[in-house]
Amino acid sequence: MLLGDLDVADSLYTQAIACADRTLEPQHQYTTALRREQALLREAIAASQIYNEEQPVPLTIWEALAQGFRWTANHTTAGLTMSQPLGEPLGTSHDRGMGLDLSLDYTFRELGSMPLIAGLDYFRTELPAKHADRQSGQLRGLGIHVGPAVGRFLFTVGAGSYTLTGGLAGPSRLGLGGGLAFSILGRPGDNPQRGPQAMIRFQARYLLAAEDQEAITLLQLGLTFGFRGATY
Repeated sequence: MLLGDLDVADSLYTQAIACADRTLEPQHQYTTALRREQALLREAIAASQIYNEEQPVPLTIWEALAQGFRWTANHTTAGLTMSQPLGEPLGTSHDRGMGLDLSLDYTFRELGSMPLIAGLDYFRTELPAKHADRQSGQLRGLGIHVGPAVGRFLFTVGAGSYTLTGGLAGPSRLGLGGGLAFSILGRPGDNPQRGPQAMIRFQARYLLAAEDQEAITLLQLGLTFGFRGATY
């Protein structure tokens, strides 16, 4: 028992009880004690079997990597986004541009039948200059967002850090954002937010003023693609 070999200990208890029955009087206190100890041992064996059955089988490194890859793939969308800068100074110096948008979302809570989504988003947009004496710029950002999913719609609000480079070189700045995404494709006959996804996504971002630079407003409209295996 001290070595942890409970099944072997149970067999030895059975042998000891058989010997005691042959050599001692019926219901001897030693035999009774052996039976009581064996009963407790068998309870411990049953409890350990239940515990072992409830424990998940440890994943191998490759299984853990594959599981993580599937989770990421099922929560990620990627697509092209058209951006329109508004206001001063970006709106008068640069035309609308195209860029890449990535989003990683997951359901962190449900209110009745309405899931609440939290996620990370990253975008990178090239903005061509309106005039020949200016240079094209690049706007990129990384942010977080939260919001409810209602049917095929997702409403989000969030904040992020944004950087202007190229002809718009300047310091990184904080910004606020909000958006609306509408799923236009889902698995037929199932939850519209499960399976292959194509989504129309609208984002409005407000970059706060930094040093001598004015605040910037940016509208983005894009089409994203992905695969959803989660509630949203």
